[in-house]
Amino acid sequence: MKKQFIIPIVLIVLGWGIFTFVEKRKIRTKDNTIQLSWSNLRKDQLTGLATTLYKPQGTLTYTIQRVQGEWVLTEPLDTPLLAEKTILLANSFLTLSPEQEFTNVDPENYTSYGLDTPKVRVIGTLKDGSSVGFIIGDKTTVGDQYYIAEIDKPNSIYSVSTEDILFFIEGIEAIIETRIFSQSSENALAIEFHNLKNEVIKLTNIDQFWSQTFPEANKNVDWGTRKFLLSARDLVFEANSLKFNVTPMELLDVGIDLEQSPRLIVTFLEGEKVAMYLSSKATENYYPVYLAKENMIVFCSKASIHSVFDIQTADFQTARKN
Repeated sequence: MKKQFIIPIVLIVLGWGIFTFVEKRKIRTKDNTIQLSWSNLRKDQLTGLATTLYKPQGTLTYTIQRVQGEWVLTEPLDTPLLAEKTILLANSFLTLSPEQEFTNVDPENYTSYGLDTPKVRVIGTLKDGSSVGFIIGDKTTVGDQYYIAEIDKPNSIYSVSTEDILFFIEGIEAIIETRIFSQSSENALAIEFHNLKNEVIKLTNIDQFWSQTFPEANKNVDWGTRKFLLSARDLVFEANSLKFNVTPMELLDVGIDLEQSPRLIVTFLEGEKVAMYLSSKATENYYPVYLAKENMIVFCSKASIHSVFDIQTADFQTARKN
């Protein structure tokens, strides 16, 4: 009989302990419809997003703004955005929905959540000039989630799914074009190419027909040049590899000499130039590459670089295969 009484008592005590613990932490689950300060905003009320990533190699902030209904990148460089992904980024901010809320948290205890040294800070600018935002800390110990805290509500911490904040964690590479030559090859007007063997070739497009102008005049290069441009369009840089606002000293440090390095410069319609320069200090798997227009250093895989920069002068004379 004693055992029959002991078991219910233990269960009651255990249940009360769990209830007390939950009450103490004041945890609310997603079933209670947890809302953030901006949860009820309309899409047109969000006019800008500034995302700061804190990485071992330094801090990077990028800013997008809504201009005449379209999202544009305003910092740190002027480069086209991937429209669909940028819209998803803005929507991710507006629809961010926490899984749990932990209230009455002392900011001095942020260390337990990785929020004392956040990975990411996101600030949204609203139409009325005010701002709202959050910081992202560590992953939670249970489930594929991260801890976040609102900027203006430091005593509450939330857990959110990784999928909901993935765009912010991935950084600027998630919303910009990572192809070095994203323009249509049909719009290319001139090419200056210095390959890995220091061979130099210059080509010009006249009435949609490519001719070589250096080191000698040669009109038998049209098909080979078109193949070359298609190969160049496959060049992409790696995510999380960008370094902005590069100084001349930083170029030299990574082995890039604007006078001597292998390079590919393509001039497009309206005089737009896309220029890439290769480093002489390749790593095991990557080449540092300098993109002149954006004034930034990126990393491209060795395989992709060699597929273009191993091409020699004679290869441009490849005949069309019927």
